Amino acid sequence: MADFWKDKVVIVTGASSGVGRSCVEEMSARRAKVVLAARRLERMQEIGETLPRESTLIVQTDVGKQGQVEAMVRRTVEHFGRVDVLVNNAAVGMGGNVITCPLDKYEELMQINVFGALYCMRAVYPHMKAQGGGAIVNVSSIAGFKGFYTCGLYASSKHALNGMSESLGETARKDNIHVALICPGKIETEFDQKLLYFEGKRSTENSGIEPVEVCRAIMRAVEKKKCLIVLGKKCMPLYLLNRLSPELTNFLIRKLYA
Repeated sequence: MADFWKDKVVIVTGASSGVGRSCVEEMSARRAKVVLAARRLERMQEIGETLPRESTLIVQTDVGKQGQVEAMVRRTVEHFGRVDVLVNNAAVGMGGNVITCPLDKYEELMQINVFGALYCMRAVYPHMKAQGGGAIVNVSSIAGFKGFYTCGLYASSKHALNGMSESLGETARKDNIHVALICPGKIETEFDQKLLYFEGKRSTENSGIEPVEVCRAIMRAVEKKKCLIVLGKKCMPLYLLNRLSPELTNFLIRKLYA
């Protein structure tokens, strides 16, 4: 699919680092028109300097604020005339116990991880419908299938995103809009260093998935109309085992990570 991405207009949220940055760079290299949306303007401008100016748009956006999301999508359509793909990648994390994590931090997390993703989907959907189709890719987590005791509230936000994705995926078919869900394990980014809150023991896992691997899974999901991709050596077995026996899964997690 050498020319699949040529002239596709792609919005990438959380575009200033990690998976978002990889998506922007990989898709731009395949001649897509990319829209970088994130809060850190200077970081996006640095990335933008390495990309073709005529096919790059930078819009400082806090996805947790609906007005900013709607303005970003309007600018995209005004600038490029359409929007073909939304990569809902922006997210924040927190670790700790469901009972003791601060509620104000949880509200902030939900505003970005759940409402932010929803604002983006709602903003692009009418444009995709009017132009005859499109694709929405929601970057979730293996925690969207399994509520790990170390990050219960973060997991709840990803469970919500998974549910919205699966539901929208069914209803959007009639409008030729494909919805995909990407569920990776730990990714090698600065994500874990920028948690909203953390309590407990830090993971001793030495390495994670490279951002470019997640990016390529996102691109594959759009190209091949995949509804779900689970990434990570341990993640697919964990996903399948949890569907068969949550009790056994919990037992193994306690033994491995307690």
